Amino acid sequence: MVGPSQSPRRRYFATAAKGVETLLATELEAILSGRDWSAPGIGRTRGGVSFEGPLEAGYRVCLWSRLAQRVILRLATIALPARDPEALWRGLAEIDWTVHIPSRGTLAVDFGGRGAGVGVDNSLFGAQRVKDVIVDQLRQRSGVRPSVDLRRPDVRVNVYVARGEATVGIDLSGESLHRRGYRAPGEQAEAPLKETLAAAVLLRAGWPEVAAEGGSVLDPLCGSGTLPIEAALMVADVAPGLLRGPGDGRPDGRPTAEQSRYPAARRADHRWGFAGWLGHDEELWRRLCAEAGGGRGGGRAPPPGGGGGPAAGPAAAPARPGPGGRAGGRGGARAGGPPPSRGGGGGARGGRPAPGGRPPASAPRVPCPWRSASIAMLAWWRWRAMTWRARASTSW
Repeated sequence: MVGPSQSPRRRYFATAAKGVETLLATELEAILSGRDWSAPGIGRTRGGVSFEGPLEAGYRVCLWSRLAQRVILRLATIALPARDPEALWRGLAEIDWTVHIPSRGTLAVDFGGRGAGVGVDNSLFGAQRVKDVIVDQLRQRSGVRPSVDLRRPDVRVNVYVARGEATVGIDLSGESLHRRGYRAPGEQAEAPLKETLAAAVLLRAGWPEVAAEGGSVLDPLCGSGTLPIEAALMVADVAPGLLRGPGDGRPDGRPTAEQSRYPAARRADHRWGFAGWLGHDEELWRRLCAEAGGGRGGGRAPPPGGGGGPAAGPAAAPARPGPGGRAGGRGGARAGGPPPSRGGGGGARGGRPAPGGRPPASAPRVPCPWRSASIAMLAWWRWRAMTWRARASTSW
């Protein structure tokens, strides 16, 4: 088998919410730096961050990124000359889909952007045309054709049209990466906050530095506990991708140690987008999962802004979701930092603290109890003001 350092260099695009691109670029540099391949070629743009590397680079981002929403493996960029509406379909037919999609498998197509130049003014119609091109090629070469499965396809194809070109790729993440796996399936709190957005708020507020100093984050109105859970995952240096269900491409289907601790992760059974892709390297993926699960941080660089790893701050485990997918106790939640004055261990209130959850006696204590509580609140309003200024459309 070709090793990661000798595997072909590929191009990827990690999508993110508007305003998170700078944070995501810093995070990807931390995840991909120090490996045995060359510079990751990170480029920031509206709506996400592009990077390069072998297949291991895409797998590591899927497993470790807290900010990315999807990871797209780019297959081709098709130029769309003016007054040539058939250029896109000819370019799609030139891609060898037999090395990506099983003939008897399933697929789904996401079509986005401005497709007026290719004779498409409706995303559903564009997705239908892309599907027809792929299915026709596979049927001509193998005699059979894949079927369509919009919910759990083997391969999800992504096509984005903008500024005179179309970018074609495969979605490696499957479901959005904000679905970590610790929520009970089908349960959603009122006014939910995406986990990727909560992680961005915490990083923008400097939570890793606060945790390294022995501080805490308090959320009096925690709702489903997204902010304190994400804060605890950062401090404990748990790879967010490890909590996804057993539908992660492993043939034995056995849950990881993290999934065993949280039954909701096993019930959710989130499927990775590369699980049915013909280019999937099962041995490489299992090695990365074992590396991430065996030792928190498993060879990964700390998150942006410092922190990460057991030595960066007080250890903490994510709060266990309660009935209805909620986490934390009534009256708010707390993650990291010194324990409350009336007993109890460190970590997220309402959850099980990891071994060694109490900080050392020499750890500095937060002088004002409202300092940590205001971190997330102030960062949230700063985030809102930042997103209001982001008027440009998302593109990749």
